[in-house]
Amino acid sequence: MARAKERESLTPACLSWRAASLAEPLAHPARVRLLQVLKEGPLPFSELAARTGLRSGHLKFHLAKLVRAGYVAKLGGRAGYTITRLGADALRALELLHALRRDYLTLEGRRGGGPEEAESSG
Repeated sequence: MARAKERESLTPACLSWRAASLAEPLAHPARVRLLQVLKEGPLPFSELAARTGLRSGHLKFHLAKLVRAGYVAKLGGRAGYTITRLGADALRALELLHALRRDYLTLEGRRGGGPEEAESSG
C-alpha cells in the first residue's frame, strides 16, 4: 500500500530530478573509470591512483562524489574502496546505454541518416 502511494506521488518532474541526481555522479570520465577499476575488486587509495593516473586531490574529489552517491564504499583502515551493488548496476546501465547508442548509430548510418542529420539539413 505504501509503495502504491509512493508511485502515485512520483510526478514527471520528480522522476526527472531523481534520474538526474542518479546520473550526475557518473557524468565524468574519471568517475566512470574508477567504477570500472573497482569492478575488478577493492583497492587502496594508492593503487587507485596508480591505475587511473589521477593525482591525489582529483582522486579524493571523484571518490567523494561516488561515495556520497552510494556507488562506492570506503572500507575500514587502509583497505581502500570497493564498488557497491548500486555502483555495479549503474556501471552496467552506462555500458548498456553506450551499446544502444552504438547500435542506433550503426543502424541509422546504414539507412542514410538519423535525427542528427535531419536536424542539420532542416
